[in-house]
Amino acid sequence: MAASHSNKGLFIILTISCVCGFNIDTKIPFTRTGPVNSYFGFSIAEHMITNSNGDIAEKVLLVGSPKLSRPGDRNNKTGGLYKCSFNSWCKESCAIQLQAEYDDITSIAGTRTDQWFGSVVRSSGKGGYVVVCAHRYTINYSGVGKCIALRESLAFHKLVTPCEDDRLQHKGTAYCQAGTSADINFDGTVVVGGPGAGDWTGGVFTLLVKRQLGVSLIYYSSPWREEQDRKPPPVDLHSYMGYSVTSGHYYSTNTKDMMYVGGSPHANGTGQVVLFYQETGGYLKYRDNQIIKGDEQFSLFGFELATVDLNNDGYDDLIVGSPLHYEKSRAGGAIYVYMGKAGGITGGSKPIKITNQKESEEECAMTTCTESRFGFSLAPAGDINLDGYQDLVVGAPYEENGKGAIYLFHGSKDGIVKKYAQRISGKEIDPTIMTFGHAISGQMDLDGNGYDDVAVGSYQSDTTYLLRTRPIVHLSAKLKVLPNKFNLSQPPDCVIPDNDLKKYCVNLQLCMSFTAKPRNSFSTTQSILYTIEVEKGVSKKRALFVNPGGTIKKSKTDLNQQGVEVCTKEQVKLIDSFNDKLTPISFTVTYNLADIPYPDPSQCSNGVPDINKYPVLVTGMDESTTLVTKVNFSRECGANDICESNIQLTTDLLNLTLPRDNDGTVVLSYGEDKVVIVDVKLDNKGEPAYETNLYVTVPESFEWNQLDVINPPNHVPVRTNPTSTIVELSDIGNPFGNQAKTTNLRHYRLRFNPLEGIEKKFKIIVHVNTTSEEQTVARDRQEFNVRVINRAEVELQSSAAPDGDVFYRGPVRGVSSMKTESDIGPAINHTFTVVNHGPGTIDGATLRIYWPFELKTDYPKGKQLLYLMQEPVVIGGPAECPSYSEFVNSLNIKAITNVGPQTQGTGPQYKVVDSSRKKRETKTSTDKPPKIRKQEIVSKNVVKLNCDKQVNCRVMECRIRGLAKGEQTTVLLRGRLWESTLVQDYPSVDEVWIASTGQVELDTDLNIEQNILDDIAEAITYSIPDLKERISDELQWWIILVAVLAGLLVLIIFILILWKCGFFKRLRPEGYQPTYKGDLKKKDYESNDAAYS
Repeated sequence: MAASHSNKGLFIILTISCVCGFNIDTKIPFTRTGPVNSYFGFSIAEHMITNSNGDIAEKVLLVGSPKLSRPGDRNNKTGGLYKCSFNSWCKESCAIQLQAEYDDITSIAGTRTDQWFGSVVRSSGKGGYVVVCAHRYTINYSGVGKCIALRESLAFHKLVTPCEDDRLQHKGTAYCQAGTSADINFDGTVVVGGPGAGDWTGGVFTLLVKRQLGVSLIYYSSPWREEQDRKPPPVDLHSYMGYSVTSGHYYSTNTKDMMYVGGSPHANGTGQVVLFYQETGGYLKYRDNQIIKGDEQFSLFGFELATVDLNNDGYDDLIVGSPLHYEKSRAGGAIYVYMGKAGGITGGSKPIKITNQKESEEECAMTTCTESRFGFSLAPAGDINLDGYQDLVVGAPYEENGKGAIYLFHGSKDGIVKKYAQRISGKEIDPTIMTFGHAISGQMDLDGNGYDDVAVGSYQSDTTYLLRTRPIVHLSAKLKVLPNKFNLSQPPDCVIPDNDLKKYCVNLQLCMSFTAKPRNSFSTTQSILYTIEVEKGVSKKRALFVNPGGTIKKSKTDLNQQGVEVCTKEQVKLIDSFNDKLTPISFTVTYNLADIPYPDPSQCSNGVPDINKYPVLVTGMDESTTLVTKVNFSRECGANDICESNIQLTTDLLNLTLPRDNDGTVVLSYGEDKVVIVDVKLDNKGEPAYETNLYVTVPESFEWNQLDVINPPNHVPVRTNPTSTIVELSDIGNPFGNQAKTTNLRHYRLRFNPLEGIEKKFKIIVHVNTTSEEQTVARDRQEFNVRVINRAEVELQSSAAPDGDVFYRGPVRGVSSMKTESDIGPAINHTFTVVNHGPGTIDGATLRIYWPFELKTDYPKGKQLLYLMQEPVVIGGPAECPSYSEFVNSLNIKAITNVGPQTQGTGPQYKVVDSSRKKRETKTSTDKPPKIRKQEIVSKNVVKLNCDKQVNCRVMECRIRGLAKGEQTTVLLRGRLWESTLVQDYPSVDEVWIASTGQVELDTDLNIEQNILDDIAEAITYSIPDLKERISDELQWWIILVAVLAGLLVLIIFILILWKCGFFKRLRPEGYQPTYKGDLKKKDYESNDAAYS
């Protein structure tokens, strides 16, 4: 695009010269069909028959039909060759060429049944020879195979049978299957592949069928078995060398330096390709570095070969097909391009690898690319787009569930263009087609329009197609605008027809011409549709067409002759009133070829459609068919017509509580700094600044408040919010500033409210710009680094009720005996209160309560400790607690009291102990254990139970939001002390302290600075065993029984000791003799007593 500031006007010129269109036509193909199930189209070749003067006499497509059965032939499914002409566009059959095969009947004796004649058809080009093969031809039941060389007129020329029944069966050439592949080059050399030779080692054979002076007509063969004085075969057994063949001059630009290439897709598991050269004596030899190996197992590397000079450097390039290549577990096929050069192609040559893998899994799934067998067939396409480089066609006959597709790749100075230029799906031509792309042929212009055409075979549908190539049109367009500026300082001078008022106008002139190749054969008139739009994409238009009005003009121009320019003129006027007098007014021209309807195939008898009526408009280097030009307004600037402004920007942040950090970082105290003010001052010390805009970028957590205009007082800029984080001020002055003035000060204050969720760190950016040439751009942007803090002091307080000692007593009872909650034990309330001492607000915190609900034991169900009867209750303040129904009253014991939210008047009823005991405990009971309690825990037998190794705890969390300075919120937990657990496990201790723990954690993203030492608190229940119950329990009957028995035992032992000591012996008088008579009389005693007296 070039702009002129002269009064002659403004020119915009676009020449479209890049050739990158898709010009193979699919709408009006030639369709030819063969007998059903004859495999018509299995192999095809474009061919030109010449007369004696070398002029083209007939352009035909040769089609092989290898399973054709001919009426009256004693042999079954011999196959055949068809010649198809293109004098009619109607779908029709082709003429079968029988004589060529009959001419070789007397040459050799063999079996034609199921010989697959026509499995390979190749032409060497205009006026060249043709080769047709039957690789399953047998002699004495040996599949030697054969090929037939035809003259350019398709008359029989020579039988090509490099293999014979040598009686060695599979170890010799008896199963050679010569003709599995074949090629014929321009000098008349036939290259034949025999993959069955030498136990399917395979071989390549050549024969010059076109007689040349001094050249012997003998077979040359590659080594296919071990022979004395000859290099061994380049591949192993069962490699199928010769499954594909081609030839070319890959290391020299001399066409006589020919090399012959054979593909062996089974070699070494990966497949190999070998390049051979001829030497006297009938040998095709190879060098060790001329063996090219595939890179993937079982990929059939070497299945197909082709030769094309893609970069037009005089060296042929070798293309290798690998239809079962896979990548990332996706098989779909690949081709390898080896560029010819001095020194040739070797095993070390790095190929260009192209796969059919699509850009997305969805596209691959849609086209079933994993089964496409991309690279199954290859063919030179000729120069499809006439850019001077040969192109390549690649077949993928099993893509899209077997319907098939072909891909066109362009050549270039750098070789093949890896992105295909055109993909043609078989169903695009015929929805019922199958195996489209199994056979391909190109390099010949069969319809005479100067572009090579592409033939495609679909053997499963017994159909072939000739796809003609559409010509390419190169369009040159230019747009002239006169005058090249709107000068609003002068009165309008454009007179509008049928209107006495004068307007500001410009005149548009659009000129177009075209060229096409080949120039001497293309004379079709080209109709160009174009559209001119004023200010495309702008909602408020400032200009209109004079005739017929509006902002869009559509029209058509016919270009009748190449190189002849055709121009059209339009006039555009400015509307009466608009504000934007700085932004240029744009004019956009888009254009394309007029659509010409394709003929109906049912009317094919009307003649062959002229393909030149459907050209392709080639786009420019940017692939655009669009012209855009702009017309400026004259501005009050310097002599150079460039406004050189010098805007002075001064900014600051106001209304902040805390000082800035040493590095200048702004400190924002959230909760204290309710409004942040961005103070902005603007001045212009240079020439006028047009379309000056001010942008203030803030975080998303800033809410717009208001704009204060400090200076000038009556100035009101326009505020918009193009995004959630940017505030824009426009209409600051258009233009803003004038160097004749002493000051142009603009002073604004933008107010914002920080909201919840503000970032910890962010930037506030102030930026001013203009469409003028700003001289101090670096100073037009200022940034403030902001650090956000939240100053608040949070304290967690706790209490337990009852605040005195709680007795536990009674027998140990199981769960089944507890009917109501009073059967469990004393009522317990633990309360946690979060207090915010400010100054900031707590917008997010978590109160986490650890509730000791059971002792850790070996019992599977544990031993209850503090049994939670009710969900956590919030008493005042902005706290929310979720439901913990899974462990609140988990045993479904009947509740008799309940604490409701936001009240303290409905708490549980506590059993009151004797007043003196309560008074003493109340005196020492506080939120935290006092010192006297800590001494008691040493001097007494005191057990403290909290969330440690002895106790299992439930964790409950409550969220706190919006706790302002001086506010508090309380969470109450109501439970019961499980007496049976304490009676059973702690009957003889002095006290049991049971503590629940609360902890408040502030959300880390609030960035709050505070003391965390008072963020944890315990609520403790002090419980003691009832003494009377203990004594009563000690005087049970079994204790009394044991005591009595023990006393008796002691008594018996004591008596035995006395007895042993002689305690029970009586003191007798000296000389006393015991009397054993039982008849003593009383008087005797009396006399004895008297005697003693």
